[in-house]
Amino acid sequence: MLTALIARLWRRREPVPLALYTRRRCTLCDRMREEIARARLGRAIRLELVDVDQDPELARRYGTRVPVLAIGGRVAFEGKLTAAELERDFARLAAEWERARTLSRALGERG
Repeated sequence: MLTALIARLWRRREPVPLALYTRRRCTLCDRMREEIARARLGRAIRLELVDVDQDPELARRYGTRVPVLAIGGRVAFEGKLTAAELERDFARLAAEWERARTLSRALGERG
């Protein structure tokens, strides 16, 4: 039963959530966004741009570290990023997110 659920969820692969923590007038942020757009990732993503200056907690957490890119809720890159670096690491990080999501849903259906 669990194997069938995992197989069913795998076929419905949802876009991988990416969050780019940024701020206005940040040239590094603009460059990272361009590199994300250039990367050939092999599957759909859902990119959310998050202005850290709109939330005091995010401003405290990320401060001068922007841009920060989180993949599936996990910080993956800070500062600079090339499309090649993202392509190299994306498959592994997306697979980790997919496994965690699938396990969470499987446990939720069992309980």
